[in-house]
Amino acid sequence: MVNDRLHLERFRQRLFHDWWEREPKVGEVAGLIQGIEREELEDLYISLKRDWKQEKSTAPGKFLRAFIDSQKLRSGKLFWIDTTPVNLFRALDLADFLPGAHFIHMVRDGRDVIASVIREPWGPSTYEDGLDWYRNRMTRILTNTALLKDRVLTISLEELALNNRDETLTRVLAFLNLPREPKLQLYFDSEVSPEKVRQGRWKNEVADMAKFNESYFRIVAELREIDPSVPLASS
Repeated sequence: MVNDRLHLERFRQRLFHDWWEREPKVGEVAGLIQGIEREELEDLYISLKRDWKQEKSTAPGKFLRAFIDSQKLRSGKLFWIDTTPVNLFRALDLADFLPGAHFIHMVRDGRDVIASVIREPWGPSTYEDGLDWYRNRMTRILTNTALLKDRVLTISLEELALNNRDETLTRVLAFLNLPREPKLQLYFDSEVSPEKVRQGRWKNEVADMAKFNESYFRIVAELREIDPSVPLASS
Protein backbone atom coordinates (compact mmCIF):
# COMPACT_ATOMS: atom_id res chain seq x y z
CA MET A 1 0.00 0.00 0.00
CA VAL A 2 2.85 2.36 0.81
CA ASN A 3 4.49 1.66 -2.56
CA ASP A 4 1.19 2.24 -4.36
CA ARG A 5 0.76 5.64 -2.70
CA LEU A 6 4.37 6.58 -3.50
CA HIS A 7 3.92 5.64 -7.17
CA LEU A 8 0.80 7.77 -7.47
CA GLU A 9 2.23 10.74 -5.58
CA ARG A 10 5.41 10.66 -7.62
CA PHE A 11 3.34 10.59 -10.78
CA ARG A 12 1.20 13.49 -9.57
CA GLN A 13 4.34 15.50 -8.78
CA ARG A 14 5.56 15.02 -12.31
CA LEU A 15 2.19 15.81 -13.88
CA PHE A 16 1.68 19.13 -12.12
CA HIS A 17 5.29 20.26 -11.75
CA ASP A 18 7.90 18.60 -13.98
CA TRP A 19 5.64 18.13 -17.00
CA TRP A 20 3.05 20.87 -16.54
CA GLU A 21 5.17 23.77 -17.81
CA ARG A 22 8.71 23.55 -19.10
CA GLU A 23 11.30 25.81 -20.67
CA PRO A 24 10.57 25.68 -24.41
CA LYS A 25 13.15 25.09 -27.12
CA VAL A 26 10.87 26.79 -29.63
CA GLY A 27 7.91 29.07 -28.93
CA GLU A 28 6.61 30.67 -25.77
CA VAL A 29 5.43 27.73 -23.68
CA ALA A 30 5.97 23.98 -23.46
CA GLY A 31 4.48 21.21 -21.40
CA LEU A 32 1.05 19.78 -20.65
CA ILE A 33 -0.27 23.32 -20.17
CA GLN A 34 -0.41 23.60 -23.96
CA GLY A 35 -3.20 21.09 -24.42
CA ILE A 36 -5.30 20.62 -21.30
CA GLU A 37 -6.85 22.67 -18.51
CA ARG A 38 -5.43 22.02 -15.07
CA GLU A 39 -8.88 21.21 -13.67
CA GLU A 40 -9.43 18.56 -16.34
CA LEU A 41 -6.04 17.02 -15.61
CA GLU A 42 -6.93 16.96 -11.91
CA ASP A 43 -10.12 15.05 -12.78
CA LEU A 44 -8.16 12.56 -14.84
CA TYR A 45 -5.76 12.01 -11.96
CA ILE A 46 -8.65 11.45 -9.53
CA SER A 47 -10.02 8.82 -11.91
CA LEU A 48 -6.59 7.22 -12.10
CA LYS A 49 -6.43 6.92 -8.29
CA ARG A 50 -9.87 5.32 -8.24
CA ASP A 51 -9.06 2.90 -11.06
CA TRP A 52 -5.67 2.11 -9.51
CA LYS A 53 -7.35 0.83 -6.37
CA GLN A 54 -9.62 -1.42 -8.41
CA GLU A 55 -7.20 -2.79 -11.02
CA LYS A 56 -3.61 -1.56 -11.30
CA SER A 57 -2.90 -3.47 -14.51
CA THR A 58 -5.48 -1.52 -16.55
CA ALA A 59 -5.50 1.86 -14.74
CA PRO A 60 -2.48 3.41 -16.55
CA GLY A 61 -3.89 2.55 -19.96
CA LYS A 62 -7.28 4.04 -19.11
CA PHE A 63 -5.60 7.24 -17.90
CA LEU A 64 -3.46 7.55 -21.02
CA ARG A 65 -6.40 6.91 -23.34
CA ALA A 66 -8.52 9.51 -21.52
CA PHE A 67 -5.68 12.03 -21.76
CA ILE A 68 -5.24 11.41 -25.50
CA ASP A 69 -8.99 11.63 -26.16
CA SER A 70 -9.03 14.98 -24.35
CA GLN A 71 -6.21 16.30 -26.56
CA LYS A 72 -7.98 15.16 -29.73
CA LEU A 73 -11.28 16.69 -28.65
CA ARG A 74 -9.75 20.09 -27.81
CA SER A 75 -7.77 20.30 -31.04
CA GLY A 76 -10.41 18.80 -33.33
CA LYS A 77 -7.80 16.44 -34.76
CA LEU A 78 -8.21 12.80 -35.72
CA PHE A 79 -4.79 11.59 -34.56
CA TRP A 80 -2.58 12.14 -31.54
CA ILE A 81 1.19 12.11 -32.08
CA ASP A 82 3.96 12.22 -29.51
CA THR A 83 7.57 12.70 -30.58
CA THR A 84 9.39 11.86 -27.36
CA PRO A 85 12.35 9.68 -28.49
CA VAL A 86 12.46 7.55 -25.34
CA ASN A 87 8.91 6.33 -26.04
CA LEU A 88 10.53 3.54 -28.03
CA PHE A 89 12.25 2.33 -24.85
CA ARG A 90 8.76 1.42 -23.61
CA ALA A 91 7.17 0.58 -26.93
CA LEU A 92 5.84 -2.77 -25.71
CA ASP A 93 4.14 -1.18 -22.71
CA LEU A 94 2.69 1.62 -24.83
CA ALA A 95 1.43 -0.87 -27.40
CA ASP A 96 -0.30 -2.73 -24.59
CA PHE A 97 -1.82 0.49 -23.18
CA LEU A 98 -2.90 1.72 -26.62
CA PRO A 99 -3.85 -1.19 -28.89
CA GLY A 100 -4.26 1.09 -31.92
CA ALA A 101 -0.89 2.83 -31.54
CA HIS A 102 1.73 2.71 -34.28
CA PHE A 103 5.40 3.66 -33.94
CA ILE A 104 7.85 5.30 -36.30
CA HIS A 105 11.52 4.83 -35.47
CA MET A 106 13.65 7.49 -37.15
CA VAL A 107 17.21 6.21 -37.45
CA ARG A 108 20.13 8.52 -38.08
CA ASP A 109 23.84 7.88 -38.59
CA GLY A 110 24.95 7.21 -35.03
CA ARG A 111 28.03 9.38 -35.35
CA ASP A 112 25.87 12.39 -36.11
CA VAL A 113 23.59 11.43 -33.22
CA ILE A 114 26.55 11.42 -30.84
CA ALA A 115 27.78 14.75 -32.22
CA SER A 116 24.42 16.26 -31.26
CA VAL A 117 23.89 14.72 -27.83
CA ILE A 118 27.32 15.49 -26.41
CA ARG A 119 26.26 19.14 -26.58
CA GLU A 120 23.26 18.51 -24.35
CA PRO A 121 23.56 18.81 -20.55
CA TRP A 122 21.93 15.38 -20.16
CA GLY A 123 24.08 13.64 -22.78
CA PRO A 124 27.47 11.93 -22.71
CA SER A 125 30.43 14.25 -22.33
CA THR A 126 32.82 12.68 -24.87
CA TYR A 127 32.60 10.86 -28.18
CA GLU A 128 33.95 7.70 -26.51
CA ASP A 129 31.19 7.80 -23.90
CA GLY A 130 28.78 8.59 -26.70
CA LEU A 131 29.49 5.26 -28.37
CA ASP A 132 28.39 3.37 -25.24
CA TRP A 133 25.37 5.65 -24.89
CA TYR A 134 24.39 5.04 -28.50
CA ARG A 135 24.86 1.25 -28.29
CA ASN A 136 22.76 0.96 -25.14
CA ARG A 137 20.03 3.20 -26.49
CA MET A 138 19.72 1.51 -29.88
CA THR A 139 19.92 -2.00 -28.43
CA ARG A 140 17.05 -1.25 -26.08
CA ILE A 141 14.93 0.31 -28.83
CA LEU A 142 15.49 -2.44 -31.40
CA THR A 143 14.85 -5.17 -28.84
CA ASN A 144 11.48 -3.57 -28.05
CA THR A 145 10.38 -2.71 -31.56
CA ALA A 146 11.38 -6.06 -33.09
CA LEU A 147 8.52 -7.66 -31.18
CA LEU A 148 5.91 -5.22 -32.52
CA LYS A 149 6.42 -6.26 -36.16
CA ASP A 150 4.06 -4.39 -38.52
CA ARG A 151 3.14 -1.79 -35.88
CA VAL A 152 6.59 -0.23 -36.29
CA LEU A 153 8.04 1.55 -39.30
CA THR A 154 11.80 2.14 -39.21
CA ILE A 155 13.10 4.78 -41.60
CA SER A 156 16.34 6.64 -42.15
CA LEU A 157 16.57 10.39 -41.58
CA GLU A 158 19.10 10.60 -44.39
CA GLU A 159 16.68 8.84 -46.76
CA LEU A 160 13.74 11.02 -45.72
CA ALA A 161 15.53 14.37 -45.85
CA LEU A 162 18.33 13.84 -48.37
CA ASN A 163 18.58 10.77 -50.57
CA ASN A 164 15.13 9.35 -51.22
CA ARG A 165 12.68 11.95 -50.04
CA ASP A 166 9.55 11.26 -52.02
CA GLU A 167 9.57 7.47 -51.69
CA THR A 168 10.31 7.61 -47.95
CA LEU A 169 7.50 10.09 -47.33
CA THR A 170 5.19 7.82 -49.34
CA ARG A 171 6.13 4.91 -47.05
CA VAL A 172 5.35 6.98 -43.96
CA LEU A 173 1.94 8.04 -45.27
CA ALA A 174 1.08 4.50 -46.34
CA PHE A 175 2.05 3.17 -42.91
CA LEU A 176 -0.26 5.71 -41.26
CA ASN A 177 -2.96 5.35 -43.93
CA LEU A 178 -2.91 9.09 -44.62
CA PRO A 179 -3.33 10.97 -47.91
CA ARG A 180 -0.65 13.27 -49.31
CA GLU A 181 -2.44 16.55 -48.70
CA PRO A 182 -1.12 19.86 -50.13
CA LYS A 183 -0.57 21.35 -46.66
CA LEU A 184 1.51 18.35 -45.62
CA GLN A 185 3.54 18.47 -48.81
CA LEU A 186 4.21 22.17 -48.32
CA TYR A 187 5.43 21.57 -44.78
CA PHE A 188 7.63 18.69 -45.90
CA ASP A 189 9.20 20.70 -48.70
CA SER A 190 9.94 23.72 -46.50
CA GLU A 191 10.75 22.18 -43.11
CA VAL A 192 12.19 18.75 -43.86
CA SER A 193 14.84 20.22 -46.11
CA PRO A 194 18.35 18.93 -46.88
CA GLU A 195 19.81 22.19 -45.60
CA LYS A 196 18.54 21.47 -42.10
CA VAL A 197 20.29 18.11 -41.77
CA ARG A 198 23.68 18.60 -40.17
CA GLN A 199 25.99 15.81 -41.25
CA GLY A 200 29.61 14.99 -40.54
CA ARG A 201 30.30 17.40 -37.69
CA TRP A 202 32.00 14.54 -35.87
CA LYS A 203 34.69 14.39 -38.56
CA ASN A 204 36.18 17.66 -37.31
CA GLU A 205 35.82 16.81 -33.64
CA VAL A 206 36.94 13.19 -33.18
CA ALA A 207 40.61 12.89 -32.29
CA ASP A 208 41.22 9.43 -33.80
CA MET A 209 38.72 9.00 -36.64
CA ALA A 210 39.90 5.51 -37.66
CA LYS A 211 39.52 4.14 -34.13
CA PHE A 212 36.16 5.87 -33.68
CA ASN A 213 34.82 4.47 -36.95
CA GLU A 214 36.03 0.98 -36.10
CA SER A 215 34.18 1.08 -32.79
CA TYR A 216 31.07 2.58 -34.40
CA PHE A 217 30.78 -0.01 -37.17
CA ARG A 218 31.28 -2.78 -34.63
CA ILE A 219 28.19 -1.41 -32.86
CA VAL A 220 26.28 -1.30 -36.16
CA ALA A 221 27.10 -4.99 -36.67
CA GLU A 222 25.72 -5.76 -33.20
CA LEU A 223 22.54 -3.85 -33.98
CA ARG A 224 22.09 -5.69 -37.27
CA GLU A 225 22.11 -8.97 -35.35
CA ILE A 226 19.02 -7.73 -33.51
CA ASP A 227 17.35 -6.25 -36.61
CA PRO A 228 19.02 -7.02 -39.96
CA SER A 229 16.87 -4.37 -41.68
CA VAL A 230 17.95 -1.43 -39.52
CA PRO A 231 18.85 1.34 -42.02
CA LEU A 232 22.42 2.05 -40.92
CA ALA A 233 25.42 1.98 -43.25
CA SER A 234 27.78 -0.84 -42.31
CA SER A 235 30.96 0.81 -43.61
